[in-house]
Amino acid sequence: MQFSQITGQTKLINSLIKIVKNQRISHAQLFLGQQGAGTFAVALAYAQFINCTNKQYFNASSEGELQADSCGKCPSCIKYEALAHPDLHLFFPNTTSSKLDVDKNNESYLFLPQFRDFVIANAGYIDLESWYNTLDVGNKQGVINVRDVTRMITDLSLMAYEAEYKVTIVWCFDKLHYEAAPKLLKLLEEPDGKTLFFLITDNSEAILPTILSRTQLVKVPPLSNGTIAEYLIKERGLNKEEAEKQAIIADGSLIKARNMNTDSGDKFEEFFIDWTRATFAYAKDISQIIEMGEEFAKWGREQHKLFFAMAINAFRKSLYINLGIGSKEDFFEIKDEKFKINFPKFITQQRLEQIYSLLNEANYHIQRNANAKILFCDLSIKIGSLLRS
Repeated sequence: MQFSQITGQTKLINSLIKIVKNQRISHAQLFLGQQGAGTFAVALAYAQFINCTNKQYFNASSEGELQADSCGKCPSCIKYEALAHPDLHLFFPNTTSSKLDVDKNNESYLFLPQFRDFVIANAGYIDLESWYNTLDVGNKQGVINVRDVTRMITDLSLMAYEAEYKVTIVWCFDKLHYEAAPKLLKLLEEPDGKTLFFLITDNSEAILPTILSRTQLVKVPPLSNGTIAEYLIKERGLNKEEAEKQAIIADGSLIKARNMNTDSGDKFEEFFIDWTRATFAYAKDISQIIEMGEEFAKWGREQHKLFFAMAINAFRKSLYINLGIGSKEDFFEIKDEKFKINFPKFITQQRLEQIYSLLNEANYHIQRNANAKILFCDLSIKIGSLLRS
């Protein structure tokens, strides 16, 4: 993957290019950011650039312009594009799979063909739930296990086949099994001089401090609304107004933007307004919440996730407006001026923290096949209680 294929991370990429140019590459780097911001894509393109034998440097006049890129044509780049370079080692969450006839001795190596196809099909922008859906593992959760780390040790004990650097990319590093952590820690403490570890996560709090202390942090920021809107206009052919609305809902994630239907913005906005009004009235009349729960249950899981993301963003923007650091014009593109003026008054920092926790918990359970109608009604009553308190 080349840097030019990555959306909206030019400033970060240029800083990585500078590191390579100055020959100051850290042997262990932790790429931290939400999956939709392109953490895996950035790490993969970085690895390809490092081992490219014909790097292309440009006469960039500002930080907003790409300063260099891999050539995409040398033997190393061609193999990286296919994720088949012998000195590139990939590890990721995995579990047993009857579909692929993988028993309890599962490890990343057994899923490599599927993972390569998954990454290439999604142009490097990958998320964990989509990966699990690809494997059709149901409610099972994957881990990076001891067998994975044992294979890392074996792979890295060999000399590089052809590249200057052996690169190990560990995706969703926070899924590392606790029994595997000590073995990996030893690898990080005593690395070969030409071995690089790119660890990718969206949850650094789940990683042992002893491992964090041995890595260089690379923060991958969420994409701006303008960047996502520009992408949707160019790649999806949306008009400016629709693209801007969907960018707000996507909340910095290109994956969410890609998964969104063209009518998702209007549908979610209208549903959110009706929903929050219904939560206020639940004590007197719960029938509307039940009806909305039935409609919610008809949506697919991706739609549920997008709605929760949009709701979190809307509540957060409401707090900004209430604190006087945001404008109602940034809230929604809808015409309900009364709602945009009145609703933010109910959102305080304390309430937002509780609502944020409830929405994240609901999102967690919906991904694990909870009954959507019951979950929605329960969530509505809890948020209604908070808003009325």
